[in-house]
Amino acid sequence: MRDSRSLWLSSGSWQTSNQPNVDPLTEDSTPAALRQFNREWHVILDSAELAELFAKHIERDLKEARETEEAPAPAEPLVFVPAGMLADLEAAAKPRYFTPLEGRRMLDVHPILTPDNYIETVLPFIQAARRSVLFQNQSFNAKTVGGDYGKLLDALLAKQQDGLDVRVIFRSFGPDDRDTISFAKDYGFDTGRIRIQKNCHTKGIIVDGEAALVGSHNWTTAGTGFNRDASLIFYDREIAEFYRALFEYDWERIGPARIDETLPPPILVSPGEETVPPPGYVAVPRSVLLGR
Repeated sequence: MRDSRSLWLSSGSWQTSNQPNVDPLTEDSTPAALRQFNREWHVILDSAELAELFAKHIERDLKEARETEEAPAPAEPLVFVPAGMLADLEAAAKPRYFTPLEGRRMLDVHPILTPDNYIETVLPFIQAARRSVLFQNQSFNAKTVGGDYGKLLDALLAKQQDGLDVRVIFRSFGPDDRDTISFAKDYGFDTGRIRIQKNCHTKGIIVDGEAALVGSHNWTTAGTGFNRDASLIFYDREIAEFYRALFEYDWERIGPARIDETLPPPILVSPGEETVPPPGYVAVPRSVLLGR
């Protein structure tokens, strides 16, 4: 929030991989920026009403955090992954970078917070789709389905089974990709309509090219239920079209999901164990592998 009048909402965390200090629109737009840093969606809004709403939640959370003793951070675990698992999933062609959409007009915006109102708001948002639902998120968990999170998966699946254009992009987590796609298939999703993006950290949904959800909610039981996260739904065709173009670009650039069944499984390194990887493996901090 800025001066109680404006707000910035991002799918990204407060770190370099999510908010890099680069401007590929004015600098050399080599593939490095798009491959090295995360794909994020952002919104900057001038709205005193929304800024006040989010400021109250931040101030309340800050008060609670100050009153809670912080636990010591655990040691960073390592994962040994096959070297081939880190191969680039995306096309080597020169990337396209998108000019921000700017405007000054009234907008129809619905704020969403967890643990307040994500599922009860997003469920009818998806159910109202008549033509398409384009889904791009760091997470797509069809394995551990608790609480009301399953209602969201069921609604998305129902639209796909009804013949709508329902496509899913989620982040490559290397060793977990095979299981994530398998669990989505077991749940009923058409895996031909799923693609994996190396640095996807976006949390967005576009419905019918007329409305777009942008925010920080992962599609997991925790992310849609009890984590503190924030999103906005824009009922605006121009904004929806802007994010739809981003989605379509990523969809075409990354190509169909490919899982190399010949690769050996990754190895989680327990604290105190040998940290030199065996032949054919590389050591990667788990937080880096998970894009945190």
